[in-house]
Amino acid sequence: MIIEEKEFLLKNGKNVTIGSPKYEDAEELAIHYRKVAQETLFLINDLEDGEKTVEDELTYIKKMEDSPNSFSVAAKIGEKVVGLANISGRGKFRVKHRCEIGISIQKAYWGLGIGTILMQVLVEQAKRMGLEQMELAVHDGNTSAINLYKKFGFLDAGWMPNCFKYKDGSYAGLFRMYKDLKGEENE
Repeated sequence: MIIEEKEFLLKNGKNVTIGSPKYEDAEELAIHYRKVAQETLFLINDLEDGEKTVEDELTYIKKMEDSPNSFSVAAKIGEKVVGLANISGRGKFRVKHRCEIGISIQKAYWGLGIGTILMQVLVEQAKRMGLEQMELAVHDGNTSAINLYKKFGFLDAGWMPNCFKYKDGSYAGLFRMYKDLKGEENE
């Protein structure tokens, strides 16, 4: 599914463009993946799991374009990808009313409103797609993300301990959250 580009104003007065990544963004997507994996322990991805190549990103872009129930949007400042969000829909009848979402933003761009804009785009598009429930998993230490999700009406669905294990032997837990879209008006 392709989401057309749209510009938004950030808190710092600069514009960010949100839309489906294009093939020419593949290198920037690979850089973004590497950068967020280096900057935070909040993601499941670690560079030890392998870096994404430009070819990996080209395959991902094609997969998202061809999917009837999933999509990805990149947050770009100029030509630089600074954030990425996606909805992964399900094809099986009994669960196709649900989707899983994910968001990543490079640390230098935290606090500018990009997360809020990406969430607005995800929620609006989920409603257009006729989805009834959005779901996510979030690192229990990522209070900024948890607060963002709660601001958008996501509710706690449970906590699991020891979901992330780090090189130093420490652990972190994971919250599951969901948003019920039934009855919400499409804006």
